[in-house]
Amino acid sequence: MDVNGFSLIENTTLQTNGTVAGTTIYYQGMNTTMTLTKADLENATLMEQIALGEINASDMAIAMKNTSDTHDVEVVVPTRNTMPTGRYIVLTEVIDRDTALTVSMNETSIYLGETYSPNLAKGWNLMSIPIEPENGSIYSLFTPAELNNIWVIWDYAPNDPNAYNDWDYYTPLAGYTPTLSSMDYRKGYWVYCYNSMTVQVYGNTPANDTITIDQLSSGWNLMGYPSLTPRDPATIYNDVSKVWVVWDYQPSDPNAYNGWDYYTPLSGYTPTLKTLKPDTGYWIYIK
Repeated sequence: MDVNGFSLIENTTLQTNGTVAGTTIYYQGMNTTMTLTKADLENATLMEQIALGEINASDMAIAMKNTSDTHDVEVVVPTRNTMPTGRYIVLTEVIDRDTALTVSMNETSIYLGETYSPNLAKGWNLMSIPIEPENGSIYSLFTPAELNNIWVIWDYAPNDPNAYNDWDYYTPLAGYTPTLSSMDYRKGYWVYCYNSMTVQVYGNTPANDTITIDQLSSGWNLMGYPSLTPRDPATIYNDVSKVWVVWDYQPSDPNAYNGWDYYTPLSGYTPTLKTLKPDTGYWIYIK
């Protein structure tokens, strides 16, 4: 198997689940050929020692012989830390070593960056995206099947002159003209799902996971939580003295009051919201 099209490789690990006795796999890279038996491939320490420098992937090849069965060979390509965030295409080509003819060719993609998988429950969700998405468009954040599972997404936008009674919305239903087309990782959203689902978001860890109060409006704000690390509400706001209350909608929490938990820095109260969590949206009232 020749692996082509991926120009930056730091090291490579080969594995097989083949069971045919006497199977030999040839590994070629950096003008060096090693013969790896099935036992070698099952030796994790040895396999960890097989490393390539920065070479063109087309210089690497794996060949199998003496096989009458199907063997799965996995090439794991850890990437360089210096590679830019984004999507990369990996092309794999299987070549018959006796005839030099291509048996099959496959193309796959890998994403270098942060990923997160928000869980959305059936019904209403007060959600946010804890990472800065690669593309904030709703059509990029959700697959067509996921969009078909969504009735509506609401965004509280009191400063948007085009909002309807302070709200923007998206719906895949025909006959409507959505005013919401993208989602911001710093904001919270109401999302109604017909059924529970888990979505995959690609992006980067936010550079700043503290919410600056002077960027919020006086009164109510529907905000996200730009961090992958759960934290005490008192540590996330740079000026907690201006926070009146933070509400979190958690209908599955048996300790919540009608589905709601709250935090306030005011004395005389016993907050039930003690930790801000990724992928959750929050109502924040700023004095």
